[in-house]
Amino acid sequence: MRGSNLRRTDAVVLLGAAALLGAGALAGCGNSMGPNTWLAIPDTATLYSLSRTDYVGKPSAYDFTPGTNGPVVVEAPGYTNRWDIAIVAGANGLELAPAGTFEGVSATPALTRITTAGDTFDNLATAPSDSKLYTDSTRLPAVEGGLYVVRTRQVSTCVYYAKFEVLSIDQQAGTVRLVAMGDPYCNDRDLISPGS
Repeated sequence: MRGSNLRRTDAVVLLGAAALLGAGALAGCGNSMGPNTWLAIPDTATLYSLSRTDYVGKPSAYDFTPGTNGPVVVEAPGYTNRWDIAIVAGANGLELAPAGTFEGVSATPALTRITTAGDTFDNLATAPSDSKLYTDSTRLPAVEGGLYVVRTRQVSTCVYYAKFEVLSIDQQAGTVRLVAMGDPYCNDRDLISPGS
């Protein structure tokens, strides 16, 4: 899918590569002072299909990096390359599109769906270590109840890992509601705080 265009091209400001060093972006890099405990607070958000022009100005993407994480309006000035996945219309319904699948976006976050029996948002403790399980160039179907892991775009020398679950999908309205939570430490695959 790499090379496909954003549907709201007239509203999207593509300003080139933007380095993001949000608050806490380097937190935990090289930390050898015991367990990296962090406050695990899930975020719930509704995302609107990027394919619909009537949703210009509404959040269609999500940024999973610590310090700036949350829903993103991709056409807002300064947000080029500052998000990880977007919601788009596909041939069989709404899809989850890593940022790198869009022309003009240089960020390469990656996504995988977790289908192991028994894994839930609450108990998924570790992001998969096998990089072959993640895709940065293919859109995945948004599945109600589906559990996913994101490896964020690179920020300085770090990537971050986060999990999210699709809580509900309204195909007609073009919206996806999800709950998300990530590890704030550089290159750390824990998805449940060691202090929990």
